[in-house]
Amino acid sequence: MNSLVKGALIGGAVGAGIARLQASRQANATSGAKPPALPSVAKGVVEGVLAGTAVGFVLDRRARSRARVLAIELTDEGLARGRRFAHEARPVLESAYDAVADQIQDASHLMATAFVPTIVAAAERAAEAAWPTFESAVDAARARATSMAA
Repeated sequence: MNSLVKGALIGGAVGAGIARLQASRQANATSGAKPPALPSVAKGVVEGVLAGTAVGFVLDRRARSRARVLAIELTDEGLARGRRFAHEARPVLESAYDAVADQIQDASHLMATAFVPTIVAAAERAAEAAWPTFESAVDAARARATSMAA
């Protein structure tokens, strides 16, 4: 769209200049009465605007077509680069996994041997501490249920 506007403005200016030049030449050729220059200049402006708009339209379409082709080429090139990168990165990632897998297994074994017994012991202590409260809650619920039933 930008090319259309530029083409119209440039075409109008060129058309006006050419029409004005032709009008002044005709006036010099007749050297007598001056023909009215405004209608011929206006006609030149309109013709220039039409020609400039047509040229701008063609240039705009060509630019869009080039941009579309370039975008497709860049997309294809980007996919090819991504595939190459993934292919080259795979061995590095596999070796990193192999190096870390043993350490992860050792860490999980350490967690199982060190933390699990501590957590189980804490859970047992919490259950022992909560047991009297639980028993009293059950006794209160039984008493209430028997009083409601009677």
